[in-house]
Amino acid sequence: MKLLTKLVLKRRCAGAERPAVQDRQDFSGENSDNLRNLVFEPVKISLDDDGEVQVVDSVMRAVECLTTQWPVHYGEAFEQALQTCIDGVTGRASPPQVRSAFITAAKAAGILVTL
Repeated sequence: MKLLTKLVLKRRCAGAERPAVQDRQDFSGENSDNLRNLVFEPVKISLDDDGEVQVVDSVMRAVECLTTQWPVHYGEAFEQALQTCIDGVTGRASPPQVRSAFITAAKAAGILVTL
């Protein structure tokens, strides 16, 4: 999550547009269950040479993969996927948009993707 935090701060400093208050979803307190509801159609990926397949089916699982297991921590597709995950958590991107950005980043990193 440290990498995600650094990227968030970097993008904020770069003047990334923030959503208007009325456009944000509230994920605090009683609405924290909303994070668990940010699911999308499963994507199967193989991150290493042993062929072990992992299923990514939610925004939070995509964040976990990108920040802790991803083989390449640079590049436009990787950064765009992280930003889209951030936008998904804050309500600026839909789960299908997160899925699409995740797939693009996986392909750019040479990760085997099965839809």
